[in-house]
Amino acid sequence: MPGLVIERLTVTHASDDDSVYFLGDESALDRVQLGTGPGGQPPFLVEADDRVVTSEVAETS
Repeated sequence: MPGLVIERLTVTHASDDDSVYFLGDESALDRVQLGTGPGGQPPFLVEADDRVVTSEVAETS
């Protein structure tokens, strides 16, 4: 997708925040925050204007 920017949260110590990603574009890098379980597995937490917690990939869109 042209213009899409994905950044991974950088942590300096062991924590469960190492599976947090920020999605956006050049104008706003943090439009959507996506959290996953260990190794990118469910549950998924998607936060933007709304908040969705799900184990189903289809529900995250």
